[in-house]
Amino acid sequence: MYNERKRGNDVEEPIITIDHLTVKYAEQQHPALDDISLTVPAHSWTAIIGHNGSGKSTMIKALTGLVTADAGTMTVAGMPVDEAHIWDIRRKMGVVFQNPENQFVGSTVADDVAFGLENAQIPRDKMIPRVQNALAQVGMTDFATREPAHLSGGQKQRVAIAGIVALAPDIIALDEATSMLDPEGRVAVLQTIRNLKAQQDLTILAVTHDLEEAAAADNVIVIDNGHLVASGTPPEIFARGEKLIDMGLAVPFTEQLKTDLSNAGVPLPAHYLTEEEMAEQIWKLYSTM
Repeated sequence: MYNERKRGNDVEEPIITIDHLTVKYAEQQHPALDDISLTVPAHSWTAIIGHNGSGKSTMIKALTGLVTADAGTMTVAGMPVDEAHIWDIRRKMGVVFQNPENQFVGSTVADDVAFGLENAQIPRDKMIPRVQNALAQVGMTDFATREPAHLSGGQKQRVAIAGIVALAPDIIALDEATSMLDPEGRVAVLQTIRNLKAQQDLTILAVTHDLEEAAAADNVIVIDNGHLVASGTPPEIFARGEKLIDMGLAVPFTEQLKTDLSNAGVPLPAHYLTEEEMAEQIWKLYSTM
């Protein structure tokens, strides 16, 4: 499990706890999740990585009650994940799925963002400013009267995010939310989420295949065939290069380059380096030669 993190002089409590969770689908021989235990710190960005079918998305579904646990317990924001609390949990934890079109129900962008508020029985005089504010936060104000079907992939995903933001959750879960986007759309959506996290002190739980995205997280969880095989900071996880490759994963380019340079005797910082930071480090080394 992760250690509790400190914020100022306070100890950060986990916002999600999973204790010996097992989920098995009827049509599968082996559990999708097998005796998983972990915690997620509040206000963190936690990435969940693993190969296709490893159980990553099942974890999100279990936390939001979309699948039923066969064993174990879970809590979200201090509430047990059970029938009595599931609707309160869904108000605390919003999910953005891989295909935003599966979440669209309104004839316009504004109608779609308002849908969740209508279900929550928010009065109209309070609903309208919340819709406007949510669209402004994701940069989609000018598209309020557009039909969602006519938007680009990145724009659709930002509308899906706005629908979640309008509900003011404490946690946003991204279930492969950028996997169907082109590189430009992926960067835009992730920057939108980062801005929201900073502005509202949110917790982000992101299922992803994008190792560069995972490398920029606070924490990384690695799932393999339903088992928790590693959890820690990105440098701790990506230092397991060969083991990740054996699981059908890879490590970010900068980590590969850092390993190769370190093996060649080139001194570099131990922490994760972005491409820009790596270029700066190499330039500093070159300029002193």
